[in-house]
Amino acid sequence: MDWYQCTVVGTSQHLFKDYVHLNSEPHPSTVRPYGVLLQTFEALKKRDWEDEDSCRWIYNQLKSIKQDLRLQRLANEFTVKVFETHARMALQFDDMAEYEQCQITLDSLYALGIQGKEEEFIAYKILSMVRRNYSESDLNVHPGRLTPQQKADTAIRHALDVQKALEGGDYHAFFNLYDDAPNMGGFIMDSFLERERTKALLIITETYRHEVPLPFLTKELAFENEEETIEFLVKHDANTFKIQHPDAKEKILVCKPAYGRMLQKACERSRMMRGSSSKGKERA
Repeated sequence: MDWYQCTVVGTSQHLFKDYVHLNSEPHPSTVRPYGVLLQTFEALKKRDWEDEDSCRWIYNQLKSIKQDLRLQRLANEFTVKVFETHARMALQFDDMAEYEQCQITLDSLYALGIQGKEEEFIAYKILSMVRRNYSESDLNVHPGRLTPQQKADTAIRHALDVQKALEGGDYHAFFNLYDDAPNMGGFIMDSFLERERTKALLIITETYRHEVPLPFLTKELAFENEEETIEFLVKHDANTFKIQHPDAKEKILVCKPAYGRMLQKACERSRMMRGSSSKGKERA
């Protein structure tokens, strides 16, 4: 039973209520009416959004507000504001499933003509399509529906440039765009950053063939510092550094063995995935 199909007129006067998954028909006394939800949202805005524990609690409260809005089929600018706020927090917490649910609802609300930060969320939608590795034809469906005004928006233009950079294999442009991501776009890019860094490192080690200095890799792959770069190289079994004089200040990555190791690891992953897929078909 989808209890969200039951329209409820709430009577609860409690400002705060933890989110609870519905297992039965909701009672009006457990649902807050529109006026109370407005007060709740204003009260949440005064809470500490910097403290992680407080932020997690606010996140849960926003999810509860969303639930009460849906149960009462309330669709207006306040509804959009709540879903937009919760979506941004979902990106901050790397909760992509919750973000996707918010995005679906926002798409339907924008389609009704309800005003909000539509351009910001169109940009997120394009980036999330890139994250899921959609084919070029799938990705081109969305930009084809954009108005000239939307295409001129800074965030949308950035997202389209990210799409273009990955389609063209331009990792240099991609990592520059990552550093300049507007709004919360960088959080979505974080979710597929390692995938693109791995691809870029394979290209670099194959192209340069001999050696590349660690500071170059750190800058090119948009790492915060050289320690992060080394950690990434170790994780991917590509830490093939040249032995230098003890007084040397920078490490040098030897490309050929690093490329060979990474390629071998990629082939092993591919074989494992094919094997897993074959077993699944046999069971079916």
